[in-house]
Amino acid sequence: MQPLPPHMFLVLLVLNEQPSHGYGIKKRVAVRSGGAVDLDAGGLYRLIARLEERGWVEAVAGPDAEDARRKHYALSPLGREALAAEARRVSQLASEPDVAALAAEGRAG
Repeated sequence: MQPLPPHMFLVLLVLNEQPSHGYGIKKRVAVRSGGAVDLDAGGLYRLIARLEERGWVEAVAGPDAEDARRKHYALSPLGREALAAEARRVSQLASEPDVAALAAEGRAG
């Protein structure tokens, strides 16, 4: 599997927490990224469509009648596997001594 782009990884992380509608995903991605990733509506829904095509995300019913008009998305079992694989890859990279040293250097400056 190819490494995932950061915005795709963040969307999968957000959906791993709980199913959500598009605007909820957008807000939680912004929070998780410290504001570094701010998905526009068009880009977000194109990304969700790609994730659906891969079988990583699926449309689900909203949690209550008030939210029923919004389309909600959930992480599929295949999406959870892809997310776990990427998390292992990122974790392994981050644990490399030279990467850890560079990260510490960046925090010191």
